[in-house]
Amino acid sequence: MANFGYDLAIIAALCLFGVLCFKLAYGFGAPVWPKQFATTLPTLPSLSSGEVGELANLGLIAAILLILLVLTPDANLLDLIGLNWLYAAVVALIVVVGVAVYSVVAVRKVRRASFRPGIKKTEHNLRLFALGYRFYIGYGAAISLLIIAIFAITIHQIFIDFDRFQLVNLKVDAILRELGGMGDVAGETLQTRFEVLFGTQRVAEGYILDQVNSLLMLLLCVMLAYSIVYGTSIRQVFAEEALHVLRIIVAILVALSLIYGCTIFFTLHIGFVDKLLSQLALYEARMNDGPWSVTQRYHELIAELSRQRGIFGFLVALTTGRGGLILVTPVAGYFLQSLLSHKGGQHQKSNLASK
Repeated sequence: MANFGYDLAIIAALCLFGVLCFKLAYGFGAPVWPKQFATTLPTLPSLSSGEVGELANLGLIAAILLILLVLTPDANLLDLIGLNWLYAAVVALIVVVGVAVYSVVAVRKVRRASFRPGIKKTEHNLRLFALGYRFYIGYGAAISLLIIAIFAITIHQIFIDFDRFQLVNLKVDAILRELGGMGDVAGETLQTRFEVLFGTQRVAEGYILDQVNSLLMLLLCVMLAYSIVYGTSIRQVFAEEALHVLRIIVAILVALSLIYGCTIFFTLHIGFVDKLLSQLALYEARMNDGPWSVTQRYHELIAELSRQRGIFGFLVALTTGRGGLILVTPVAGYFLQSLLSHKGGQHQKSNLASK
């Protein structure tokens, strides 16, 4: 995990900036902000219940980013920002502008709606509400940048694994060219080169699997966030629209993982394995005439590559070798259970409302 210390510093700086901004928002917007955004969460020294929720939300997203950085050790924020500093600056500017526009819309929406019970809708209170949102822009920007970093790290890791696969694939092609020029050599010599080829192929196949696994790690982190939000009191911090968006994001990520995994399997994976099988098949007659041990090992390699070519072989390799499916499956089960129970609760509420 190169530059992990620097990544921690970047995340800590964003978190501290976010905490400072929401403290200023609740401070300059008092007493409107503490009452308007009050929850049933407990209060802490110098923190209202709403501020506790903001802190929990910020900490949850930062923790997800840290988990993802651990699970994708080749990608890091420092290199990503350093290599793409201009794009990073543009993204940060767009985020700030977007959050500012959202803040203006939120203030106008409250002007048309009503305050919570106990807060009079006076012009003075509306000015305090708008003043608090001026500082809240920094908190919203910090949250948004952390979320963008989560997706950026995943994409960065996928590209790293793809580039590594291409390098190892060049080595495989070089070995195949070497085999093509070996002529009538002994079966034992050919089998030695086949072993080198098979070992190099396994390294390349690992990078193919890692490309899918990186997306599964992102899915794991988002599902963890969903489970924590719906399983704890942090849910009170989010508006129902935000929770609905979170459910949509998880569903989209599940669909993307399936589509991306199938694309990798039917293009990169099968094409790579078929290339090796077709080349090794050219030596079947010669290897069948060799010593029994050589013939047996040759057919073992052919059988292993044939197994890898199948969809179940691909899934088994992804599960046992990389652990992605093992990590995602239990969280996915909890996600589906909570999603179904949430829908059931909504259905019951609609029935009661109709009565």
